[in-house]
Amino acid sequence: MKNQKGFIQIPLLVAVIVGVLVMGGIGYVGVKQYQNYQAEKIEKEKTAQETERLKQEEAKQREGEKQKMENLQKEIDVLKNKPSQIIVKNIPTQENDLSLIIKQWQSIIVYIECNFYYRDNGVWGDKYLTQAGSGTLQKIKFYISNSAEINILTNKHVALDEKYAPKSCVIQFPNHPPILVDNSLFNSVRRSAEGYDWAIIDLAYPPDFVLNIAHQLKTCGETASIGDKIIILGYPAIGSHTDITATEGIISSYDGDYYITSAKVEQGNSGGAAILVKNNCYLGIPTFAQVGEIESLARILNIEIMFR
Repeated sequence: MKNQKGFIQIPLLVAVIVGVLVMGGIGYVGVKQYQNYQAEKIEKEKTAQETERLKQEEAKQREGEKQKMENLQKEIDVLKNKPSQIIVKNIPTQENDLSLIIKQWQSIIVYIECNFYYRDNGVWGDKYLTQAGSGTLQKIKFYISNSAEINILTNKHVALDEKYAPKSCVIQFPNHPPILVDNSLFNSVRRSAEGYDWAIIDLAYPPDFVLNIAHQLKTCGETASIGDKIIILGYPAIGSHTDITATEGIISSYDGDYYITSAKVEQGNSGGAAILVKNNCYLGIPTFAQVGEIESLARILNIEIMFR
């Protein structure tokens, strides 16, 4: 039977469709494989770059460590060639510490002798009394007027009698000539207005050596604790006649405005200095000793009462 013109036979059409599908499938698979290949290639390049970067960092780190080792070896070689040295370091003992503190305060602790002349019926007589004790040189700065005053801090019962002011006082510094303070001319002796047992002897015309050593006292500014160690500096009657005498003890307790101490305080120590060892500061004025049946305990007037 003859085929009609213009129509494709069914088997041929089927073959064409199948061929198109097969070729399309083959083309899709090829494109997919190519894409996978490109992705793998890019990943391998990234991996290679990262590996190379790590290698470079490791090489740089090894080079840095090598340089450090070379520098360390150079320092070792320098030390090997350096002559041996023996370093001796003195560790201060407690005794050395006390000695240093005493030396720092020694030059400003003075011996005081005040002369009192009594009057009978308003007329000066020939009777007189001498009171002796200790004192501490200090320089007081007045910041408002930009001036300063140099004086001796002591006990009232050293520089003043119950009824009379002294006619004169002699101030003796270690290793220096004595200084005469004529109270009848300059009215140099002042007492506490509050009735406390402290007084001040003004040095109106101090010599050069006094100007050189005078300074503002470093006061403690706080209450010392029971058990704190202290040093008493002054001129007790039973001590040295040419220099200060130092005794040591602790803060034993408190008695109003006074510290109680186990340090020895004798007649002549009055007006001197009590130094708190731990802060190397001026704690107060050794004032008197309270005598018991067997022992005695001294009192130190707390310097902070002057600033209340």
